[in-house]
Amino acid sequence: ISYYIQQLVVTKVPLHSIKDFMESGILSEDTYSGQTETIDTVKEVRFNNVSFSYNVNDKPLFERISLSAHKKGLYLIQGESGCGKSTLMNLLLHYDEPRAGSIVINDIHVKNIANVTKLITVFRQEAVFFDDSLRENIRAYQNIDDNTVIELLKKLKLNRFAAKAALDDTVFKNGASFSGGE
Repeated sequence: ISYYIQQLVVTKVPLHSIKDFMESGILSEDTYSGQTETIDTVKEVRFNNVSFSYNVNDKPLFERISLSAHKKGLYLIQGESGCGKSTLMNLLLHYDEPRAGSIVINDIHVKNIANVTKLITVFRQEAVFFDDSLRENIRAYQNIDDNTVIELLKKLKLNRFAAKAALDDTVFKNGASFSGGE
């Protein structure tokens, strides 16, 4: 019983966040009326002189960030807590608007891409695992073949999981057998 109580307590904060988001009106018809483009594959992501602050009068969290990421690359964004790493991902997914600059995927502004959240998957620092196979926890229920998953695990130096047998293993208790980095 204590395990299930702990699970309920852990979900309280995300559930309140979801409820607040849904009640905010952000998901109105007008919000997505400009999103007309659909993209099949991400070839390039570009941040062009992007600046952001949470409130108009606040000091910017970051200013004039420019970067380019290509499909075949492996990229790391690191920095101190609170420097804007998660905010960059929120801007990429068009959860927030930059105060200046633009963010484009394949030369199309993210605010015009109807399927941006289907193209980009962000696993947040708060690890959440499903009581399902390791395969489904990695694929996030998307149609990705085992060989692609295995190659990715090898690139990430997670060789002990880079086998079909390991992908079949069930993840229990919110991934308690995995380290934070894994």
